[in-house]
Amino acid sequence: HHSYWNLAGHGSGDILGHRWSGEPIELLYVDLAKTWPIWNHLAASFVPSLAVGGVIVQQDWAHAMTPWLHLWQHRWRDHFETLGHVPHGGTAAFRLVRALPPEAFSPTGAADHPDIDEAFDWAVSFVGPDMRAEVEGARRRAHELARAA
Repeated sequence: HHSYWNLAGHGSGDILGHRWSGEPIELLYVDLAKTWPIWNHLAASFVPSLAVGGVIVQQDWAHAMTPWLHLWQHRWRDHFETLGHVPHGGTAAFRLVRALPPEAFSPTGAADHPDIDEAFDWAVSFVGPDMRAEVEGARRRAHELARAA
């Protein structure tokens, strides 16, 4: 058994108080973007270091309460290759094929995404039938947040 623990960054505490060192990231596994402010922080602090050719894994892709993931990935979809989703799981992966512009790292909210239905038509298009209900739930949540904004 070979340990890879030393190759992964890890820590504890409030992520909003942490920033990435700026070192290139080849694999960014996102499993803590449970709120829009946390996602905005990750997009501003970690995603800029994602190397072209690197992969971002969105662990909560098929989760009804994380619509910011779908909206952000859709907005910047031309910069990514969709690698697909984990069958019978909620995770999706994307390879960065073209550098993101600086505005990709700016905070957004529901009101900044007038294309909610287009984004979710895209987001649901590559998940299995067993995950579609969760992604559709995220669509409904995005509309709720946009109405409240």
